[in-house]
Amino acid sequence: MNAAPLTPAVLAGSDLFRGLPARGTGEALRQASLVTHTRGTRIFSQGAPVKHAHLLLRGRVKIVQSNAQGEQVIVRLIRPGETFGTLGLYVDGLYPAEAVALSEATEARWHAGTFTGLVQKYPEIALNLVRLVCERLQEAQARLREMSTERVEQRVANALLRFAVREKAPERGGLRLPLSRRDIAELAGTTMYTASRVLTAWQRAGIASSGRANVTILRPDALAAISSGRPSSQ
Repeated sequence: MNAAPLTPAVLAGSDLFRGLPARGTGEALRQASLVTHTRGTRIFSQGAPVKHAHLLLRGRVKIVQSNAQGEQVIVRLIRPGETFGTLGLYVDGLYPAEAVALSEATEARWHAGTFTGLVQKYPEIALNLVRLVCERLQEAQARLREMSTERVEQRVANALLRFAVREKAPERGGLRLPLSRRDIAELAGTTMYTASRVLTAWQRAGIASSGRANVTILRPDALAAISSGRPSSQ
């Protein structure tokens, strides 16, 4: 698969460089490096020093946090046009989680010092970072509320819909997401057994189907009904 092209339009449409003047976009473009990762590659490790700012161009990346016992939870799924691993530059200089490629993925990256220079020169980047912090805080609050107040079926539906919201479905065959049952369980805050039970029931009902490393949404309207707590028509 060919690497995703990095163009001024791609940078201007990203969450990190939105609103930048053309000279700023051009400068960021010249200073970027492109890196392609195979599926399953650990892009950076939790607790490692932050060496780069990262922007995903193609593929999918999951951000995973682990505790001292090695238990893991997915805290965010990254899509093309989104930054990841960048906010650690402005906290303690360490990556707060690890990043793993869910599929073959291409990123643009900037050395930490280079990116800091861009932020100091172009305040639009700093404003974008503030907006990203607020958006991700809101998302974390929503997930915490879901854990406390919603049934597991609703949480699984929310996890799939949240990931699918910017995906483009093919005309036939549904919307395929590169998520394993373990990934879905971690996103929904449940066990893999429970997530598998829910997905099996949905497969029988024709709402979604799942394989070893992917799930396909067949009826997004039914998932939306489950997410909101309404009964879905079978």
